[in-house]
Amino acid sequence: MRKAVGTFVVVGFILFALLQCIRPGIPSQPAAAEIQAPPEVRHILETHCYACHSDQRRLSWFDQIVPGYWLVRHDILTAREHLDFSTIGAKPAAAQKGALYEGVTMVQLGAMPLPQFVALHPDARMSSADLDTIKAYLAPWSSPPNPPSPAAPVNAMASSNPPAPAINLASVPAEPGGFAFDPSFESWKLISTTDRGDNYTMRLVLGNDIAISAARSGNVSPWPAGARFAKIAWQQQAGLDGLIHPGNFIQVELMDK
Repeated sequence: MRKAVGTFVVVGFILFALLQCIRPGIPSQPAAAEIQAPPEVRHILETHCYACHSDQRRLSWFDQIVPGYWLVRHDILTAREHLDFSTIGAKPAAAQKGALYEGVTMVQLGAMPLPQFVALHPDARMSSADLDTIKAYLAPWSSPPNPPSPAAPVNAMASSNPPAPAINLASVPAEPGGFAFDPSFESWKLISTTDRGDNYTMRLVLGNDIAISAARSGNVSPWPAGARFAKIAWQQQAGLDGLIHPGNFIQVELMDK
């Protein structure tokens, strides 16, 4: 019996050693275009986020041990696909702030960092003070871009731009991939509203009958085939009543499941 146990231990050790040789790489390279943010914000991101969300390879000694190495590698590569602070600086400033705004939301919801990652990497967890620093930098609604005109009515927009000419929605061409514009979105029902503090826009999200039925029944994970959505965006405009109103129309985005 003792000999069998010894043999089992030796075989297990050999297998464990062989597994250490199965070690796919984690690409690492200097930052091509890091996020453009103040030093204090960059420091927070480097401390808590860069281990996964950058092209810098930062592994603790225990991360090097297979099979844990495989799990950490998967988390890092997946995180880089969603958000990479080493390359996002090549995007417009509004897109960078938008990505950071989304990241803050994920942290506040507890979706990031991943619980299994934080269990062994407690430094990945941000403090409330760190979050406050980033949110102060984003400062979504601290200074509306279009202040109201004293001469304008309470609900009027301060912009003096003439209204855009009407567009025949039926004449809007299809996307290069063949996705056709659906002018019937104007009759769809409201699902929700959203706003973006990083670029001062507000949106109505509309859904067709399939989407509305799914939303009412909770059948949204995933949304059923045939569900369609329209996201209509306007520039935010401050009114003399102290409220934010829709300003200049920006765009309509259509989505199909």
